[in-house]
Amino acid sequence: MLILKLIEMKKSLFIFIAVVMIQTILFSQKNEYQYIALRFGASHGFTPAPGWHINKFANTEFGDLHLSPDGSAYVPGFVFDFYYHFDFTTDNAGIYVGLEYNYSGLGAKYVADRNTTFTLKEIDRFHAIGVPIAFKYGPDIWKTQRYFFAGAQLNYIIAMNQVSSPSWNSTPSSVKITPDEYNKTAFNLFLGFNYAAFNLQFDYYPKSIFNKKYLDEDRFYPYNTMPDQVFLLKTSVNIPYRWLSEKSFWWRKKLRKTFWR
Repeated sequence: MLILKLIEMKKSLFIFIAVVMIQTILFSQKNEYQYIALRFGASHGFTPAPGWHINKFANTEFGDLHLSPDGSAYVPGFVFDFYYHFDFTTDNAGIYVGLEYNYSGLGAKYVADRNTTFTLKEIDRFHAIGVPIAFKYGPDIWKTQRYFFAGAQLNYIIAMNQVSSPSWNSTPSSVKITPDEYNKTAFNLFLGFNYAAFNLQFDYYPKSIFNKKYLDEDRFYPYNTMPDQVFLLKTSVNIPYRWLSEKSFWWRKKLRKTFWR
């Protein structure tokens, strides 16, 4: 129950983590390494299917057909991050803070109740700016850049749009989702593993990014059956600037010894 309450208090939890980590920086021993890093790569959306909705209809050549959920849909996207790392003097732990741009989303598949040849895929995409804070741990972090990490992130959703791909129409349609229809801030937890320049991260959003209390013009709640959780997998290239410079020098020295000795 305590964990669930903390997840609900997303802003308070994020501020608490930020304060603790800042205090760790200020009152710990002198940092062994402080450096910036850039990360960029792909974002993969895997989200549970939505629930059944009484007002989910599609206009087809056979008239309005009610649609039922038929599973989730994979959503590709991309991510770009700027990090500032603080590695402790032990060189086996550290923290980092950063700024992230994430373009991702969630998807669903539907099928018509009375005519199963009619299907629909809907992709809801969002553009978001996030502030991640994380703790990392691994042996000899600076030299190997091999470590596990876990943290929290507060996101501000800039914009959303919905792309519909019906089986009865070869041309997908796109509509803008208004700010009233989604929550402008979203909180997520994450964990992952970094190996040299390769980074793998799993994100978990405990609350729906949609505003489930939004009432449309027909007096229906279009998002009250959308999934409460969002799951993202990020596969990226992570480039620590100083570490890359040192490795580049090491490789140049090796090549000179090999070809010009």
